[in-house]
Amino acid sequence: MAVLVLIVVTLVGGNRFATRSATVDAARASKVVSGLLNNVYRAFDLDDEEMIRAAIERSVTGDGFTETLVEVGHGLELAGENDGRTTVGEILLTGMVMRDSEVGIEARCTWTVTTRTGHWGHVHRRVYQFVADLRIEPIEGAWQITGLDFLSEQRL
Repeated sequence: MAVLVLIVVTLVGGNRFATRSATVDAARASKVVSGLLNNVYRAFDLDDEEMIRAAIERSVTGDGFTETLVEVGHGLELAGENDGRTTVGEILLTGMVMRDSEVGIEARCTWTVTTRTGHWGHVHRRVYQFVADLRIEPIEGAWQITGLDFLSEQRL
């Protein structure tokens, strides 16, 4: 009797992955989504538009790229109205409803972003809540947002 034993060693770090599993457990998916959202919002801490685009491209590709750039950039622009400088504080994933996916992670996600806007000698702290459907897939060895549909945005 012949027995075939297949041993798979998986090394996981950052948003890297080693296997293409059709199912990702909720705890792992939450870490991936949180990491990608942090990468996107932290890109806007940069001053140069080309550097912002390059930083976002490491976490977002395809249909989600333009919408991410426009929606997140617009939201931060509104937070800094009246010529204020807006910085992003905390990005917190507050809810996630996963859907079956053949390619990675598909989920309706809710998250909050805390911003600080300084102008005229004082600082405003604001919290915004976003809800969006996200599709995240492994692309060339890294998780990337490949689909993004913003459903709502509100100031809390």
